[in-house]
Amino acid sequence: MPMRIFTPFFVLILMCQTSFGQNRDTTDRTLTVDTTSVRGVPVLLNLDTLFLVYGNLGPFTSAERARAVERRLKELRLAKDFDPANLAAKVSGANYDVLYNQITVLSVTSADALARGLTVEQTAEEHVQILKLSLSNDFREQGIWAIVKTTGSILLVILVVWVLIWLINKFFKKLFVIAEKKSDYFEKKFKLDQYKLITVDRQKSMITGTVRLGKILVIFLVLYLALPVMFSVVPFAGDLTEKLIGYVTYPLKTGALAIVAYIPSLVTIIVVVYVMKVLVNVMRSLSREVASGKIELKGFYPDWSMPTFNLIRFVVYMFTFVLIFPLLPGSGSDVFAGVSVFLGLLISLGSQSAISNIISGLVITYMRAFNIGDRVRIGDTVGDVVERSMLVTKVRTVKNEDVTIPNSNIMTSHTINYTSAQHDTGLILHTTVTIGYDVPWREVRALLIDSALKTPKIKAEPAPFVLQTSLDDYYVSYQLNAYTMHSAASAAIYSDLHSNIQDIFAKANVEIMSPHYRVNRQTMETTIPSGEVEE
Repeated sequence: MPMRIFTPFFVLILMCQTSFGQNRDTTDRTLTVDTTSVRGVPVLLNLDTLFLVYGNLGPFTSAERARAVERRLKELRLAKDFDPANLAAKVSGANYDVLYNQITVLSVTSADALARGLTVEQTAEEHVQILKLSLSNDFREQGIWAIVKTTGSILLVILVVWVLIWLINKFFKKLFVIAEKKSDYFEKKFKLDQYKLITVDRQKSMITGTVRLGKILVIFLVLYLALPVMFSVVPFAGDLTEKLIGYVTYPLKTGALAIVAYIPSLVTIIVVVYVMKVLVNVMRSLSREVASGKIELKGFYPDWSMPTFNLIRFVVYMFTFVLIFPLLPGSGSDVFAGVSVFLGLLISLGSQSAISNIISGLVITYMRAFNIGDRVRIGDTVGDVVERSMLVTKVRTVKNEDVTIPNSNIMTSHTINYTSAQHDTGLILHTTVTIGYDVPWREVRALLIDSALKTPKIKAEPAPFVLQTSLDDYYVSYQLNAYTMHSAASAAIYSDLHSNIQDIFAKANVEIMSPHYRVNRQTMETTIPSGEVEE
């Protein structure tokens, strides 16, 4: 790893050391503290304890007082004209203040004096002497040896980091080679029928990216942790070291505490979801039994079972969501509430037609207007129902055209089911021919019935029948009606029926036409068939 990576850190730290070099040897200083007193909070300078602070002062606790003193001492050390001789103690009411050029460094209270077995004035003077001694040694002991010592420590840290990065590179190179040798592992594991979800090229790309990302993260972590170690030997870098470590430890600590605190809610969610899942599985099994006819319910049709199950399942899922929603992380926050309202508004505005189709689909299901496979006419569309969902119904016409019809449109138009009657007497197919008055109606009826009986898939019983639907000026309209059990083949049956009518009428020498007379009669002849008028 090139040393230029560490050059900026080294120069910065060396400059800090040159300006603020220090020696933390304070072994010649001792503290006299009454160990039988209450526990105090230490005031630290360069990680050494100067004295202990006891009791509160106004709204500030002993810990807050100690940290405030440490901050003021660090500010004094950074001052270029700092002179420890200017430290002095001055009475302030019932307390004594330690001042530096009229700036309060700390306040000594009766609790501090009581813990040391001295008077407040004596305790304040003792603190002044400790501060003068510590700060004087701190400035006096700055020298070339401290700079060399700190520089050596920094170079040692840089060397260790360089070795760690070299080992990390070696490790990830070997890891990449091992991954390449097993390049077909995921390809064999992840297949959907014959489709390869992860090909060799895709797998290599994923492995390469993962290894590179992992290496970058590990190197970044090593460098990040090395910075606090280097700053720990630099004067006045205590806060910076704590901040750098805190940037990593605080999120981890906060996340761990949040997870531990969330465990009861998580257990509740798991139990609720598990119970609801079991309930849904039981309802699914019952619905399948009803759909297969193994369980019969009076007034409940088998084809209602799965739609009813889907409806109940939706209600159960919504009820489950209502139960676990207050337990979700951040569910009570304003941001979560705002996002929920926004999503609800989007759904309500964008799903009006969808909700209308869903409701129409439910109504159609329980109306039992048609089933899958039925031949129907919906509006101007005629065909077989091939799919029915909560939103749409698909109809396949005789031309193999799939027509998708929204359920809301079905509710607003009329629907004709040609298949429902075939389970009883059958569907009646009908066609109309017009024949002139010169052909006896009995002959026409016989010819039409004969044509129907010779048509495939036309039932002999009930027998076909003929209706005379109108007596027009020049011809009679005859409607042939015949029963069939094959509604899906109605187009082919009509074609065969019309072919038979033409053939049989042609053999009987009867013209299928609607005659019109445009001349005046020259004789007394009429179009009444001979022999049709009964005596």
